[in-house]
Amino acid sequence: MECIDNLRVNLRRIRLLQGLTQHRVADLAGIEYKYLQNIEAGRWPNLTLATVQKIADALKIKPWELLCDVSADKRSEPVRKRGKKSKKA
Repeated sequence: MECIDNLRVNLRRIRLLQGLTQHRVADLAGIEYKYLQNIEAGRWPNLTLATVQKIADALKIKPWELLCDVSADKRSEPVRKRGKKSKKA
């Protein structure tokens, strides 16, 4: 998934996790509701890093959290030790 595609997926995921509507996020970010709606739909004419920053600020997250590929984030997986398997009694 491309970085810009991550933006629309993560924006929707984080917004819904926080229980926010598109209208509310747009208001908090100081952008038009329709523009935010277009970003979530994958249409982002003239999208700037400044706008990404405004949206991140509205969601109280860092901009990279909107742009990173969460499927590649392995930090939540348990750490597995390598080596011999333990024998069960």
